[in-house]
Amino acid sequence: MITEMNVQQMQLASVLIRNYGYAFANKDRDKEIWLSSKNHELYPVIRICSSTVNEQSEEIEHLQKMLKEYAKRTVESSKLLDIHICTDTEITNPAGIEIAAIQPGRVYGHNIDSDFPGLSRQLHPVSDMQSEYDALTADLKEFEKYKPKIKKIRKENNYHIYCSRSMHSCISAY
Repeated sequence: MITEMNVQQMQLASVLIRNYGYAFANKDRDKEIWLSSKNHELYPVIRICSSTVNEQSEEIEHLQKMLKEYAKRTVESSKLLDIHICTDTEITNPAGIEIAAIQPGRVYGHNIDSDFPGLSRQLHPVSDMQSEYDALTADLKEFEKYKPKIKKIRKENNYHIYCSRSMHSCISAY
């Protein structure tokens, strides 16, 4: 069964994939989504999860190890952006990890909008979870068809191009 958290994870992942060149690295619908990008030097890896920040404390060592492994293939100064869809307000960033807790209309911890403008506004209520999840999944499959063309356009425009959810328009943003 698709939950509100599943939909919210996909809402964020969809924007990061369409507009910022990320791709799915791993997806566990019930827990978390991992995204990666070779083009984003500061945050080559993003995790979107529904666990609370406090629940994550046991995972910190594992997350830092994963980041270290990934950093060998990218940039040493890379950080993991860990986005939690929850209501936590007390956030401490461990070494190499930037944590943001997000809920509709609010962000705590790392200001994700400074790196990904408007990302925090992507969470919105929906009435039919399954239908929304299916639509987001279909949109991303459609995006994959156009990805080579979009990649070329992005490169020509210094990666400043944003694609609408329906893929009918891509706009340049400077």
